[in-house]
Amino acid sequence: MIKLFRNIRHRLFKSGSQQKPASPAGRYLVYAAGEIVLVVIGILIALQINNWNEDRKDFQKSHEILIELRENLSFNIQKAQEEIDAEYAVIRSVDIISRQFFEGKKYDDSLDIHFHNAIWWPSASWKISGYENLKSQGVELIRSKLLRSNIINLFEISYSELAEIIRSSENYAQAAAMMTQTKFSYQYKLAVGQPVNLGRAKPLNVRELQQSTDLYGYLSFWKLLRVESIRLRKNVIDYSENLIHEIDLELQK
Repeated sequence: MIKLFRNIRHRLFKSGSQQKPASPAGRYLVYAAGEIVLVVIGILIALQINNWNEDRKDFQKSHEILIELRENLSFNIQKAQEEIDAEYAVIRSVDIISRQFFEGKKYDDSLDIHFHNAIWWPSASWKISGYENLKSQGVELIRSKLLRSNIINLFEISYSELAEIIRSSENYAQAAAMMTQTKFSYQYKLAVGQPVNLGRAKPLNVRELQQSTDLYGYLSFWKLLRVESIRLRKNVIDYSENLIHEIDLELQK
């Protein structure tokens, strides 16, 4: 490109020289000015090419990150749904104990599994490698402000709310477990290698436990925590599904 401009300049310079003789100093100044113009043009072209290359690299990086984010979100949706199913199982056990145990009916051994499951909760697990990669590369890689904002809101707000309810559940469960173990006794059964949610817990003093307002109140609040956990997980699923749709539209550009 520079060679082309230089040839054009040379022809123009030669043509001008034939039309009107110029002094050596004048010819030198024209030549020098032409060289400066060529250098400037070359620098501008090089900068433009470099900008194009950088834009292309950023575009490729953003697409790679969006693809990773999409995979993360698909995994997180599946996990959240599994955790919701587990939460509903806990709620069912709480309801069964409330109906069959605290009504003063004769104790049935089938309640063993429900006493065990009623104080259990699923921990949330999600993939965030795509978001961590985006933060390390710079969130400005995502050119759409709306998409960028929605990604940040999901990982920084929605996930944080869900993590907080899980921390509250853990703290409450530990306090309640100490209370029930101090005041009441249970016989726990769980085979080696058996999943925790298949364990058993049999009250050793049924009559005393049936008259306990502490346990009844604990289970009532525990159910409330599980309901809130389900609500937050459903929000994460809805938000993630919408975000996947936005990512798909961005990847098609």
